[in-house]
Amino acid sequence: MTNPLLTPGFWCECYTSSITRPARRIAATRVDTPDQAIYWIRTGLEAVIPALGGDTHEKAQPWLTEGHITSAQALTEGTPIDVILLRAGITIAYTIRPTPFLTLTNHQPE
Repeated sequence: MTNPLLTPGFWCECYTSSITRPARRIAATRVDTPDQAIYWIRTGLEAVIPALGGDTHEKAQPWLTEGHITSAQALTEGTPIDVILLRAGITIAYTIRPTPFLTLTNHQPE
């Protein structure tokens, strides 16, 4: 039995931390599909990789080209995923987890 007030979706978060600073959430969003969640991570990575420099692009490239397919499949099956970049003492972590969202109103856009 499904609850009509619960809508399936995905909660996406991005955290950053370093040796001197604890983890801090820098972005979060709700999306409806695994493809939207993967797109959110991919655009975030493509924005941050040039700023990190060094070999960060080479480390992220396998996920950007093929690894995201496995991640999308995991999300489809209800398994949370993490994508973590490490560079010069800085950690950037993207997390996505399947989450039921509570529908509070039945508002339809005009």
